Amino acid sequence: MAVGRPLSPYGDGKSLKQHIDAHGGEFSVMPFGKVRAIVVERETRRDVCGLALVLPPGQLIRQYADQGSVAQRSLSVAVAEIDLLAVDPDVRGQGLGTALLSEAEQWLANRKCRVVTAKIARGDFQVMRWYRRRGYLVAAQGEHLCFSMHNVFLDCDDGNDGYQMAIKGLGGTSIRRAQRGSETYVTVEGQKTISADRKAPARSICT
Repeated sequence: MAVGRPLSPYGDGKSLKQHIDAHGGEFSVMPFGKVRAIVVERETRRDVCGLALVLPPGQLIRQYADQGSVAQRSLSVAVAEIDLLAVDPDVRGQGLGTALLSEAEQWLANRKCRVVTAKIARGDFQVMRWYRRRGYLVAAQGEHLCFSMHNVFLDCDDGNDGYQMAIKGLGGTSIRRAQRGSETYVTVEGQKTISADRKAPARSICT
C-alpha cells in the first residue's frame, strides 16, 4: 500500500490519480484556511482504498465572526476536524487507518494546530475505542470543548447532530476532562477551571 498520496477535491471528470498529481491534495477554503486530503492506494491495482479528509472547522469559524477576522484566522489554524477517515473493508486490520490518521496529524502539527477533533456516530463504540487507543478523548454527548486561544474563549459542542467528538491535542498540547458545577467539559491542560456560572454560547464544531 502507498500512503500519503493527496486527493484533489475537484470534480471535472479526471481520474483520481490525475487529480492527485495535478493538485497536490491541499487547497484553501477562504477565509477558513487549508483543507488536506490523503489517500491510500493498493499497490497492485493502483486504486484508492482509504481516505482521510482534514478540514478547518468552518461552521465554528463562522459562528465566531463577532470576534473579528484575526480571531477567525487563528481559530482556523489552532483547531481542525477530521471530517472523514475511511478504509475499504477488504483491507482493514492492516494499519492503514492508523497510517492515514498519523499522516493527517503530522500535517496539522506542522501547521501549528493545537486541537484536532473527529466525528463519531453516537453509539459506535468500536470506533470510539479505535480513537481512544490512538490518544483521543471521546466527549460525551453534548459535552463541551472549552479553552482560551489568542484572547478568544472557545466553547463548543457536537451540535446535537448525531455525532460525538473525539478530541486530541497536538504539538505538546494535552487534553483533559474538567468539572464545571455539576457538568464536565473537555479542555486544554494547564488552563484554569471554568466557573460554573459562565454562560456558554450555542456553537457547534461539527460541520
